[in-house]
Amino acid sequence: MKVLLKKTFIKMFKPVPVLVSVLISGALGFVLSRVYLNLFNQNTSYSNLALNIEIMYIVFGFVFLSGLVIWVIVANYATGLFASEIHEGTIRLLLSKPISRLQLVLGKILGLFLGAIGYLLIIYAAFIFSFTLSSQVEKDILEVILKDSIMFIGYGIVLIFIIGSIGSFLSSCFKKKAPAVILLVFLAMIVFGIIPIMRLYMQDIYNSWHLYYFDINYHLALISHQFFGLVSNLEAPLSQLNMLNLFTNLFINAMPDYDLGNYAIDFFNNSLNGTLIMIVYIAGSCLLYGLTYKNILNKDI
Repeated sequence: MKVLLKKTFIKMFKPVPVLVSVLISGALGFVLSRVYLNLFNQNTSYSNLALNIEIMYIVFGFVFLSGLVIWVIVANYATGLFASEIHEGTIRLLLSKPISRLQLVLGKILGLFLGAIGYLLIIYAAFIFSFTLSSQVEKDILEVILKDSIMFIGYGIVLIFIIGSIGSFLSSCFKKKAPAVILLVFLAMIVFGIIPIMRLYMQDIYNSWHLYYFDINYHLALISHQFFGLVSNLEAPLSQLNMLNLFTNLFINAMPDYDLGNYAIDFFNNSLNGTLIMIVYIAGSCLLYGLTYKNILNKDI
């Protein structure tokens, strides 16, 4: 099993996906540095500067760094764990060695999990390096970025576990990798693109029909908030939280409180319990990993 784990882990770090991940992360770090410098040159207050940078970083972290980028990486490798071996006929060679099907499944899944965490660390290292190098950021702001990065890495590990379970299960169902990859990439587009747009233009239906029960984007945002809430508690004018709320649905509008400076404060949207949602998703992922093993066990190889 250790050999399979090691091979799966090493196989994930091909030059092209690593380079693409670094370039995307570095580009986002550069964009955030431009925002920082623009606000800094406007001589805005420290609290306003820190809040704006943190909000934009949360959007980048949720949608891209611990979102689309890591999702596509995990989808690409998870869907090929078993489908590629079966399609190429190499799985017979693997099972001809003194290794059980349980060891086969565990070795590949653990290798995928550790490799994806490696990508996660590379992504955030590239982002922070690019942001720091491009902005010459002050120490206090950098500390905020570092704290948020640690929380997003924690959330990213949970997302890897979830997407890895779906990809592994699909890999055990399909004979080829391509259909499974397409399904997972399409799901990512729905979660981070289509759902936020539909939610924006169908707010009345969304609330009256309680569609948040089926809103995967909101569910993942709740899971990320379980980690992010450990280091920060956002309280900001509605205008500053609008972009973040578009992609997460984490806040609800409150009545204006004129004692707080004539602007309303957005409160956390607790329509669903974040802890319970995370437990349900992790339990569902464990079930999918179990079904993956069952499928491999029942295959006539």
